Amino acid sequence: MNAGDLTQARAITRELIELKGRTPQLRDLQRSLDTAIQVQIDSLHKLANEHYRSQRYQEARTTWEEVLKLDPQDPQARALIERADRVIQKLESLHQEDGNPAAAAQ
Repeated sequence: MNAGDLTQARAITRELIELKGRTPQLRDLQRSLDTAIQVQIDSLHKLANEHYRSQRYQEARTTWEEVLKLDPQDPQARALIERADRVIQKLESLHQEDGNPAAAAQ
């Protein structure tokens, strides 16, 4: 499942809970979704960190944005996006100073 599928499944489950109440089956489903979402978040953080270490800052940023789709409150993703933005901005500035119009960040 991708981030969109998981967030859609979470929203549908919440709607079902509102309609049907917290039945044991819906609680189990919600727990399973929460676990799947956390596994996906952990995987995305790992991938983003690999991109960042490989100096692929834009790819890292995009991957952390995927984390925020799953958990809009993820403080780590927010902070790391800000860090990546600063690095990308600095690289672009350095490339402009050097007269190199090539893309600064991959």
